[in-house]
Amino acid sequence: MITVAWPGSVPVVYSRLERLGFEYIGREGAHLPQLNAVKVPANVDEARLRSILLNEYSIEIGAGLGALAGKIVRIGLMGQSCSTRNVALCLPALDAALPAARSQTPSAARVIRGKSVA
Repeated sequence: MITVAWPGSVPVVYSRLERLGFEYIGREGAHLPQLNAVKVPANVDEARLRSILLNEYSIEIGAGLGALAGKIVRIGLMGQSCSTRNVALCLPALDAALPAARSQTPSAARVIRGKSVA
């Protein structure tokens, strides 16, 4: 059995992701606390969101696979990634990255910390 290193992280992550506009996929009560599969908020480019998190915050989250590609992200909370520090870094980074990841016209580029993000 896999246990989370910081049990208090699970309800914090659930509620914070929902407040940010993410929607859990799957049947209520069947979610894994170690892997949060969530639908990306409307008008958010999930690839851009993942790119910003990786390049600006060194946070890697998984993309959706198959029919869910481009629609969801997978946020892991197990092993080393489930520490108080990492959860405390991930949630504010998601909050900060969301505005820049919102869909826009192809010719408009966002600038984040001096870098152009298409």
